[in-house]
Amino acid sequence: MIEAQVLTNLKTLYRRSFPENTRQQIRNTIKFVRGTRANPKAQINRRVTTSFPMKKMLWRLAKRYSLIKRPPTQPINKPIKNSIPEVIRLAGELHAAGRLEEALLLSTEAVHRSPKSGSALRVHARILIDMGRLNEVPGLSRAEAKALVKIAANAKMTLIAEAKELAAAWRLGDALAKVNASLSIAPSQAAYRLRATILAQMGDKVRAVEANRELLALNPLDIAGYRQLRALGEELPPVSMEIALEAVNCMGGTSTAYLRAAECLYFFGIFDAVLQVCEMGLAVAEAEKEGERRAKTLYNLLLHKGYALEAMHRHEQALSLYQAMSSGTFEERSVVPIARCLLELGQPEKGEAILRRAYVGGPDPQPFSPLTMDLLQAKGDIREAYALYRKRPISLALAKTFKAEKHPLDLYILSEEYRNKKALILAEGGPADELRMCSVYGELASCFDHLTITCEPRLQSIMERNFPDITFLPTARHRREIVKDMSDRSTLTDARLFQLVSDQVIIAAKDANLVCSLLDTLADLRPDREAFRRTKRAPLKPDPALKKHWKARTKVGGRPSVGLSWRSMLQSVARDRHYLTVNDLAPLADVDADFWLFQPGATQEEIEHLRSFLTLHIPEDLDLVNDMEGQLALAANLDYVISPFATAGELAGAVGTPTFLVSTSISTTWRRNPDGSDIWHAKTQIVWGNPIHDRVSAMQVVADQLKVTPASRGKKRIPTSHPAQEAAI
Repeated sequence: MIEAQVLTNLKTLYRRSFPENTRQQIRNTIKFVRGTRANPKAQINRRVTTSFPMKKMLWRLAKRYSLIKRPPTQPINKPIKNSIPEVIRLAGELHAAGRLEEALLLSTEAVHRSPKSGSALRVHARILIDMGRLNEVPGLSRAEAKALVKIAANAKMTLIAEAKELAAAWRLGDALAKVNASLSIAPSQAAYRLRATILAQMGDKVRAVEANRELLALNPLDIAGYRQLRALGEELPPVSMEIALEAVNCMGGTSTAYLRAAECLYFFGIFDAVLQVCEMGLAVAEAEKEGERRAKTLYNLLLHKGYALEAMHRHEQALSLYQAMSSGTFEERSVVPIARCLLELGQPEKGEAILRRAYVGGPDPQPFSPLTMDLLQAKGDIREAYALYRKRPISLALAKTFKAEKHPLDLYILSEEYRNKKALILAEGGPADELRMCSVYGELASCFDHLTITCEPRLQSIMERNFPDITFLPTARHRREIVKDMSDRSTLTDARLFQLVSDQVIIAAKDANLVCSLLDTLADLRPDREAFRRTKRAPLKPDPALKKHWKARTKVGGRPSVGLSWRSMLQSVARDRHYLTVNDLAPLADVDADFWLFQPGATQEEIEHLRSFLTLHIPEDLDLVNDMEGQLALAANLDYVISPFATAGELAGAVGTPTFLVSTSISTTWRRNPDGSDIWHAKTQIVWGNPIHDRVSAMQVVADQLKVTPASRGKKRIPTSHPAQEAAI
């Protein structure tokens, strides 16, 4: 029975090492042995027509390393006896429990004390194999080592897959143990990536940084390592085209290596270099052996060439490239970049139609994606766009975790069935999103008998003062871009919810009849453009004492006071396309005004550059990152605020200060009403340049409007539209 089990395991372990006919012979032999209880060794010698060395290797492995599944045994805590059999037994139990280092110490002791003991050698060999230290296994032939390397690789990938499942269930400690076990077999980029992510989620920044450093030591072109280091607040090592090409040479100069270099350079925003590296990689790929892997690498090199062209605002060239790629094996993958280019070229109807055709025949004719939302909003299909929020993994996870009575798609907030019930609504995103969407809170409160809404802790006092009928639950929200302590997520069971669900939220949800995301309510509350203006909402009220304090600071002299912000604190290639740089603000030099720094996290270099051509005031005693009350009071006393689509602009719009929101992408222009005002904030105007991605011309539009609309003390004028904008799209 044991020998038959050995054969079964060997068939499984070596099924990729033999031709199909040999594998069939082994299977037939095992069936015969099981049916007749004949001698397995004799039967495999007689029935398996393969080389004698291969048969011999099979049996040597089976006998020497006991490749038999055994049930896991609990580790023994009693004192170790001095007898060799007891040492061997305890080593085996520690090995079964996954405590490999301790098991190795005991097995090494047993082999040292009894070098000819077969049982000691077998246990010692099995432990070394599981740890990936094959070169230390005594008497291992080259063929055996090759076979066992395959076993180790399979075991390593199995451990990583199990770790991912555990991490998805937020069992971070168990997931980390699996990843560490995988790394004990052999180091790999996949294991280090996952280990760094898990450690970051556990709030262990020191070890997370170490894991990312080890990852980049294995592959200096791995963008996951750089992304995680940035999230951990670490300074990134320098990357240039020269450094990337040096790494390519170290990786063998293959087309895959060039692809990794292109990905890395794109992450760092070196788009000219991306185009050059992609061309080099395409030339190398042409000379490589044809196959599926080569075809996939060719496609991805072309794809990253298109990404770089998009980032450089060469959308016509990118579209032509994507269209040329949209045939054959990867046709479906080309649809999304084609639709994205069509959106930026002012053809959202065509882009959305292409996406719809691509989804025909799939499980969902219109699945959620940010691009689909942008296309629908650009078309004016606001309700249809907001309804997509209910298909997100987060919304589905909320419904599952809190046992919702209805599927998110069947939700209707305005229904009478909720009038006498309690609701817990979860806000999402950053402070900018909350400051914008709090305009629906009054309507939400009228839909329920009692309403609780989670809020960013920095906004709690503001929300409680302005919405006294709502209970606010301060809940720290986490983002992948910034690693923070997550000790308040100890009872979470679904990793999809780590950004917005804390332990206190889980407790509060027990008393609620409805738990859903704030985003899931927008399809009912803001189904069309008219709905944004149908309900008049008063601006947020700042703290009276703070407002008085900042009034005394800002109302000095006769010139307008203008708040100035140019980017978000969170930066990436995807986000930076919506933001400005201090160089883009040069047209403001001709505006006769007192400018106030309203940019969180501004560097000293940025401040000094602005002071070279602007009169810039720094609110020295105001924390522009954490003091939202102070920022609201300051904004309420400014005559104007200039900002991209970031927290400063949304805060100023929410408090009712005339604001210029600068758009640099088609995806945000849908918010602009025909009179130039913002769909969310009545006193905010959305402006852009010509062409729309030209930031300097956008700031010239702002400067021109500030020159003709000076602030009158006690009476602020709303900015008017600018004719140059109409020709920009």
